[in-house]
Amino acid sequence: MPLEAIMICVDNSDFTRNGDYAPTRFESQTDVVNLVCGAKTQQNPENSVGLLSTAGDRVEVMITPTTALGRMVSELAKIKVGGSSDLMRGIQTAQLALKHRQNKNQKQRIIAFVGSPVCATQKELENLGKNLKKNNVSLDLISYG
Repeated sequence: MPLEAIMICVDNSDFTRNGDYAPTRFESQTDVVNLVCGAKTQQNPENSVGLLSTAGDRVEVMITPTTALGRMVSELAKIKVGGSSDLMRGIQTAQLALKHRQNKNQKQRIIAFVGSPVCATQKELENLGKNLKKNNVSLDLISYG
């Protein structure tokens, strides 16, 4: 298995209060984030996982990529639901956080949760995709609703 540095973009917008995924979209996301973090750190002890929230006043990096699973869980609990999500800025911020990872041998991956409408244009998303490809960053999108 290759070494990976992963940034997880959590959608904590008002749309994630929706109860179509029991109990809410946000709580379903947190369960999946805990699962992914645990799986990736068990896969290889040198894998690192970071976390950022994409809604609220601004995109906020909660924790840069780290191997400490306990810190991830405690930072995840601090995320508050509210505001509108900015997926574009979230992915760009995650890419920047990955660029400054400690171990440059790690492959870069962004896992972004989307539970609200995406406000970016198709052209902006295409440019973002080209930029990610140029910098060798993998992107996984998980859509809720």
